[in-house]
Amino acid sequence: MSKLFPTSLPAADADTFPATDGSLTGHKKTEARLAAIESCYQNLLLETPWAELAEQVGSKFKARDIQKSLYMALNEALAAHAERYSHMAAAHQLESWPWARLPLTTQALLLTAIAELETQPATDTPVVISQYIMLSQGFCADDEVKFVNAILDKLAKQIRS
Repeated sequence: MSKLFPTSLPAADADTFPATDGSLTGHKKTEARLAAIESCYQNLLLETPWAELAEQVGSKFKARDIQKSLYMALNEALAAHAERYSHMAAAHQLESWPWARLPLTTQALLLTAIAELETQPATDTPVVISQYIMLSQGFCADDEVKFVNAILDKLAKQIRS
């Protein structure tokens, strides 16, 4: 099991996910990133409007101890630029891994990472990349994690240089 998510819950919370004590990860910023990935995934899968997604997540801010300002910044950037972000990511992919072939969870993770690289210049690039690599370990197979790492490294150089 991934280090990101707990391998077991206390008996009292065994039927509750996420655990009733709040966060999945224990870090407000990581929770915000995860919530933004979730929102992006829902948008890609169901075409749920971004404003509706922000409202849904808003009800979780206290329960999951999410850093609201980071989530909102990522959500707003994704709402405005998701299509451009997908073109940016696709430009750095291998022929054997076209954008349409990627699972939606991986697409959502990459789009959210691009949004953070572009909108959060105060967060060091290695921190952003390592956070999304850590999150990808909860969603992706090992070879896909390596792929995400390579794409994020290329995109970070393009966005932040």
